[in-house]
Amino acid sequence: MHPISGIGLVRLRPGMFVGTTDHSGLLWYLATPIMLILREPTGATWLNVSETDAGYVIESDGEMRIGEADGDTIDIFEAFEPRGKCGDAVVLNAFSEYLDVEASSAGVSRKLRFERGVRKFVEEGGGARTRTRLAFSPDPSIFESTRLPAAMIGSFLRRLSYQHPAVRFRFSGADGANEYHAPGGITELFAAMSAPVQLVTTPLSVRATEGSLRLELIFAYHSWTQNSLWCFINKFRTVRGGTHEKGLADAFEKLPPLLGMKPDRYEGYNGVVAVMSVDYPEAVKAGSRHECIGNPELRDMVSRLVVSAVLEQVAARPDVARELSRTWMQAHPESNFI
Repeated sequence: MHPISGIGLVRLRPGMFVGTTDHSGLLWYLATPIMLILREPTGATWLNVSETDAGYVIESDGEMRIGEADGDTIDIFEAFEPRGKCGDAVVLNAFSEYLDVEASSAGVSRKLRFERGVRKFVEEGGGARTRTRLAFSPDPSIFESTRLPAAMIGSFLRRLSYQHPAVRFRFSGADGANEYHAPGGITELFAAMSAPVQLVTTPLSVRATEGSLRLELIFAYHSWTQNSLWCFINKFRTVRGGTHEKGLADAFEKLPPLLGMKPDRYEGYNGVVAVMSVDYPEAVKAGSRHECIGNPELRDMVSRLVVSAVLEQVAARPDVARELSRTWMQAHPESNFI
């Protein structure tokens, strides 16, 4: 009896790595090659996703470092750590019926071929320009369906475009092609998310860092009471939020009295609409399906950084300070016409 390889162990437990084997897990699987290209500052300016009869093709001018062969292992696609830990490249390889990889940079080109996680060949040659191409097909023995609705892929790429303002995304499918590009970054996302509410303060943008944590936030108070918080960590939203999102909520509980805002006798303080993007390499997913971020230190770090950065900016802008101190709970203008 032969022991099961690391890739084989991954294939036995798809739920541990992509959550489910339905459309949700399939989208997670499709995201892995995209993040392989975008995770590091690889200089990507465009990324194309194409649906073909054979599966999917992802191409980009970004560099993807596929690692060196170490004995019998090409590290990023075959390396498997103890306790079930593995990278995005291993997940992509393990759950693909086939995977063809072409990566060219610094005058060197490498081609790899895998079938259900098993390496078939490796070729090396000359590469005139930086280019990355991955062609693959979801394994039907793993996933309930091997095709995603175009709307799901488009929605995912649109969200990514707000997190990667320098990259132009494109999806080509049976119904044509669509492009997603948000050069304004999360500022453009904030404009879309705040459109349904009546803003009563000027939007504020702040940035803060502490150690390896980098935070960007844009927010404004509105005339309703509910908070609408859109939080991203390492370019993704988690299904059930996590400690980073709780930290932002804590900050907005602390800020109104510190900003001199006046609460309504019955309703309390104005609600806020906010978009926050956090980069934190040490983020750890929690929950049976990795649906939230569980780092306990993140809650305090985010809360403290947001409060400090907002107070610092308001102190430097007397006009904003006056505006905030005069803010009070107001009826939504449309209510007079209902």
